[in-house]
Amino acid sequence: ALFGGKKKVEEDAAAKEAASKGGGGSSMLGGGLVVLAGQLVFKYGIEPYKWYIKLLMGYNVDEESTVLVLSTVCNVLYCLTILFFFRVFPRNVMLVVGLLTATIGPALVLVLLGLLGGAVAMMALYPMMTVLCIWTFFLLKSQLMQKLGIYLGLDIDGDGDVDWVDFLAYIGGTRLGRWMGVDKLHAYLSEHKRDILEEINMRFDRLEKETIARLERAIETGQKSPLKRR
Repeated sequence: ALFGGKKKVEEDAAAKEAASKGGGGSSMLGGGLVVLAGQLVFKYGIEPYKWYIKLLMGYNVDEESTVLVLSTVCNVLYCLTILFFFRVFPRNVMLVVGLLTATIGPALVLVLLGLLGGAVAMMALYPMMTVLCIWTFFLLKSQLMQKLGIYLGLDIDGDGDVDWVDFLAYIGGTRLGRWMGVDKLHAYLSEHKRDILEEINMRFDRLEKETIARLERAIETGQKSPLKRR
């Protein structure tokens, strides 16, 4: 009886492990990827330090709880991202995007988190390569590269600036892009796109005009200049 009970426990553990690896047989693509990532995080990032985690936090962290926490984080971030995009982008575009990403949304969030973690790891391990990438990024945004891009015909939307919005303009010009509403998304972004330096200059110009108008009114009414008041 003792050996039979032990065998049953081993079979249950094996079945549980197989179910977790297979995602229960009915998990969607995004959920399966999150489960796999949770298992890898536990195996390589948590399991070697289980004793320290128990000493600091007071409880054991197992594989199931790791998968649950990672899945919850990805699901919540995906829902918040979709809600934010619905408030920023056109509704028709987001209806299509939400429908297309409903099954793989958490996996996309997981990929973005992985890219962010990879970027942090690259900064820590390869600082010279990281600085070179940053230098290249700002070089591509320089006036010299902008003029070169315009000369090569990369300014597709004709706004005098070569950026990622031109890629949307190219996609929006295709049949698939028009069906997905990318052309409307490009029109919306082009209408509301404004450089932060341009915004600062506009505010300074508005402040200067208001100050000049206030001084002119003070001179006309014979009042003391507000700039000389203490």
